Order: sequence, then C-alpha cells, then structure tokens
Amino acid sequence: MHELPVAKSISPYNGWTIMKFFLPRAFLTGLFISVLSGSAFSANKFIEITVDRANIRAAATQSASLVVTARRGDVFELVGESESWYQIQLFSGELRHVHKSLAQEVLYESEVPEEDSLRRQIFQALNEAEDRLIKEANQRFPPDTSLQKNLQHQIQLRDKYKLEVMHRLNSQTPLYRRIFIEGLRKDW
Repeated sequence: MHELPVAKSISPYNGWTIMKFFLPRAFLTGLFISVLSGSAFSANKFIEITVDRANIRAAATQSASLVVTARRGDVFELVGESESWYQIQLFSGELRHVHKSLAQEVLYESEVPEEDSLRRQIFQALNEAEDRLIKEANQRFPPDTSLQKNLQHQIQLRDKYKLEVMHRLNSQTPLYRRIFIEGLRKDW
C-alpha cells in the first residue's frame, strides 16, 4: 500500500440565495443537505490538482464539455474513479470528471476558518454567486418560456461561479458543505 501525499492545509486567506420562485426553500435546503452531506459520515477521499490548470469535464472523455478549470492545489472530494478519470462532485451536485494525469489522491482534512466572520463572508459570497447565476439564467432563458433550459443553465453556472468564489477567497471546495450547512442553520 502506497502512502498518499498530504495536501497543504489552506486557511481562508491563504489559499444561495435559494431559487426563490422555483421551489420552496425548505425543499431545496433538504435536497442540498442530503446531496452534500451524503458522504459526510464516511471516510472521505480527496484529490489535489497537480498542474497549473486542469479542465473539469461533464463526462469521462476529452471530448466532453468543459465545466470549469481548476488550479494547482485545488482539492476535491473523490466520488469514484475509472482507469483514466477521477469522478468528483461540485456545487451543482452533478458528477464531474478530472483526468488522472492532472491530479493525485491525497490525504486532506479541511480546516474551517475559526473566525465566524470569515465563514460568514464565504457563505455570503456563495449566496451572491447563486443570485448572479439565477439572474443570468433568467435573462438568457426566461423561466416562463424555457424552464428546462433555464435550470440546465443554472447547473452549468453554479459550478463555475462558486469555484470562482472559492478561488477568490482562497478556500477549498470541501469547506463548502460545512459552511453551507452552518449558514443555513444560523440564517446568515
């Protein structure tokens, strides 16, 4: 058995509004908590991006659509893998894929910022990203005429905009679940 490299601990300075008119807040809260905490009580595995820029794709093939671009040092929870691909889950809850040549498995323990104000800042920035993506999807595909396209566009933008927030605030994606749940509980 080989030892896994250890990802660097990254503090928040190192390194939603919920769809108000589509579904009730309680339903979405329950949905996200169940999706995002499904693996919260199991032994989690993680991957770390080992190249400057890594394309995260919608399927396990080089021709699949590009979802987002990750950066060196980004850590993601590992959901599954195939011979050549790691499977991860981002903010939308959709399964995404990273080629194995761009990342490696690591031991990682997410460090939630001790300061309440920092956790709140991350939560609020993620909510602002959610508002932005809903507004953009509504403009491009008005929900009264193209609801299915609107929702699909929201899914695509959710991973992109929320990863941008995590980059801007030098935070890792495994923190999202814990901060999201805390923010809902505390009604930030």
